[in-house]
Amino acid sequence: MAKIVFEIQYSTKSKPFYCHLEQEEIRIGRGFDCDLLINDPWVSAHHLVMRQEMEGGWSITDTDSKNGTLLNGKIKVGTGQILNSGDYLMIGRTKIRVFAPEHPVVPPLSASVPNKFLVSLNHPVAVFILFVLVNVISVLQQYLTMYTNIRPMQLLAGNILPMVFMVIWAGFWTFIGWLIIRKVNFFAQLSVTFFAFFISVPISMVANYWAFSTGSSWGMWLGSTICVGGWAVYLLTENLALATNLSRKQRIGYTAALVLALSVSFGVLKKAKNEEFSGKPIFVQNLMPPYVKLWRLKTADQFLKDSLFIFEKKAGKN
Repeated sequence: MAKIVFEIQYSTKSKPFYCHLEQEEIRIGRGFDCDLLINDPWVSAHHLVMRQEMEGGWSITDTDSKNGTLLNGKIKVGTGQILNSGDYLMIGRTKIRVFAPEHPVVPPLSASVPNKFLVSLNHPVAVFILFVLVNVISVLQQYLTMYTNIRPMQLLAGNILPMVFMVIWAGFWTFIGWLIIRKVNFFAQLSVTFFAFFISVPISMVANYWAFSTGSSWGMWLGSTICVGGWAVYLLTENLALATNLSRKQRIGYTAALVLALSVSFGVLKKAKNEEFSGKPIFVQNLMPPYVKLWRLKTADQFLKDSLFIFEKKAGKN
């Protein structure tokens, strides 16, 4: 007497459940005298019968059910239809997949070890603290890069749009996590996004001064690729850690490949675009450093002396 395992799913929106039987004949239907009772109004009281064959397999026979039986979604079952392990039957709106005990199963997923830092971020207090820090450092960055003094409240008003974008970004990855691992980590996603924005300020400072020092658009591209690309890899890696079961190596590999591909694409587009004949040319070289309040040129002579290398560099190219 062979054992057979049933995977039963009442609709595409419901989760399947499993049961097994060990008998030579199995009656399936909605009637209470059936061996496998299916609670589906489109299933007949005595819908079909499964019988064990002498060779060890199974055959199925539709017992003149009202709505019929489909094998693997295509074959209409009549009498003595052979059933193989892994095949599925559609009776009414119910899907029944059958397995032999020796049927192979898919390899288990690699369990990712929870990151303690990410776990600690999944709390409203962490979100609030990072929200305050992001606003403070954002206002500070804007203040240091402006030539004139602007009131802090005006600078805070400029943070509204970035904050909305970060909330939408965290919500998107929360939705992805719910689809994949059925887990909602909105606070953690929002905290990771805030933290990534927080560390982006010193990273952008390095990239800006790199572009200022090199005096070329290619220098700006290289600095942005290294600094901003590394930051993007970090953010996407942590988003994936909260939303998927991918290993750390897979997360870093996927995000690094994506960021590298985007950087190379921007580089190719830049090379293909000839700025010499552009009606609106882009000049990346600044005569003043990016953070003017940290590094201010005090006199006209000092300004000309410190910026002379720019003109010499341009004259050398011509």
